[in-house]
Amino acid sequence: MPTPNTTFVSGAVLTAAQQNNFPRGVMGYAEATVNYLNFNAIGTVLTTTFTAVASRYYRITYHEPGLFSNGAATNITMTIANGATALQQSVTTGNVTYGQQGTAMTVETFTAGSVTINARLTNTGGINASAGRAANTPAFLLVEDIGPI
Repeated sequence: MPTPNTTFVSGAVLTAAQQNNFPRGVMGYAEATVNYLNFNAIGTVLTTTFTAVASRYYRITYHEPGLFSNGAATNITMTIANGATALQQSVTTGNVTYGQQGTAMTVETFTAGSVTINARLTNTGGINASAGRAANTPAFLLVEDIGPI
């Protein structure tokens, strides 16, 4: 566990080690404002690539503002993946009458270098589903550096 940045005193010099303990913020972001219609098989809906630094935590959030079934209620799976490897999944029941918001989130570490994160949607009910989006309610995929290990 890193040493927290709580030992500041008046006149002290901020060191590189203390500076490196701070979170670095947004590392990657993608959004979609166009509806993703009539999906059944798994599909990649958002992708972002960033340069990871070893020994740091990254919080990844994937949010869909409205998930709907095009028929009977169906289970819609949201997946966060690093390439082909699933990191986290969240399951929401899509309904015809009203949409459900869905969010999947995970905290991960990576080896140093380029990392591509994908957000995927699929449903398992055999009925097509849709993701409703708009300019003021986008789907998004966000990668944040939240600090060192």
